[in-house]
Amino acid sequence: MHAFSQSPLDYLVLSKPANIRRLRERRSIRVRAQFPVRYGIGEEGAGYDGVALARGISALGLSVSAAWALGKVGERLRVAFQLRSGDNATTIETCAIIRNVQAESGDPAHATLGLELDRLTPAEQMAMKVYVFDRQDDVLYWTGSMR
Repeated sequence: MHAFSQSPLDYLVLSKPANIRRLRERRSIRVRAQFPVRYGIGEEGAGYDGVALARGISALGLSVSAAWALGKVGERLRVAFQLRSGDNATTIETCAIIRNVQAESGDPAHATLGLELDRLTPAEQMAMKVYVFDRQDDVLYWTGSMR
């Protein structure tokens, strides 16, 4: 027994908890995706610097796999991609904030980036939501495992 307490209730502390891993709650569901995403380094500029591969998408952002870490957390990228749902195709060209950067296992040069799209028009927002809704069977859970 490590401790005994009478406030606010009578209870015993038998042992301290092991490592506690805190996870953020997702603001929207994420589904699997696989389509090319053109990217440009920084907010300003004309044209794009390369192509990454979308791995997951939510109504608020993307997870992309790139040949190298395209920036640091908090930096911005220009992104362009096309979403298809049924007979509709919507081209999205906007800026994204890098929210997460992780080296991919097996090849340290490759990186997975979590991008938050912050400048979407109402039509682009709707296209993102429709794309996610159409693929709800491909939900990626917050643990990273697939359904």
